[in-house]
Amino acid sequence: MAAKSWIWVAAGDLFLNYLREVGAKGIGLTLSQRAVCCLPSIRVQKSISRTAVGVTPEDYGTFDAVASVGAFEHFCSVEDYKAGRQDQVYRQFLKLSVICFPGGRCFIQTMVFDQGMIDLDKFDINASKDSAEYLMALAANEFPGSWLPYGLRSRSSRMPGPTFTLVTHHSGKADYIETIKVWRRRLKRFGWQKYLAYLSLTPSL
Repeated sequence: MAAKSWIWVAAGDLFLNYLREVGAKGIGLTLSQRAVCCLPSIRVQKSISRTAVGVTPEDYGTFDAVASVGAFEHFCSVEDYKAGRQDQVYRQFLKLSVICFPGGRCFIQTMVFDQGMIDLDKFDINASKDSAEYLMALAANEFPGSWLPYGLRSRSSRMPGPTFTLVTHHSGKADYIETIKVWRRRLKRFGWQKYLAYLSLTPSL
């Protein structure tokens, strides 16, 4: 029987297409109000607005695996963090283990706050543009309602109940830094197609 995988991601259509290529089946869920797929091979059958918690086997069935790519950092809001509900939000999300078969796996890719993270009250959009205070304020403005976890390894030990057990942990920090370097080189590279795209965004007089 083909494996199933439950996807709860931005850009989930790429992952769903990969599952199809390897002979697996998947269901994609999105955090946004509208489901948009970039690939013509993936068709949105229905769009249901719901939160990222409280999913049961009655909703979508039972699965062999769960994958969350780039979504985990959006589950806890700044308000949740200030109220001390961060661990509670993550525990509630990880209760989705009830939709997995025995031995089911969960893969979570997320950004995290590292050691040396500045306090929330030090965020300052008026600070120097090369300072942590400015960069964090900018990120908070770009992603309202989101707050990152402070490292999954230490946090996972504080998540009791019907949840997953941490099996392995990997930091992709160096990989992401290299990715950003490549993006910057390509953005600076001359190309007619790129500049025509820029011109298309120019408002008409």
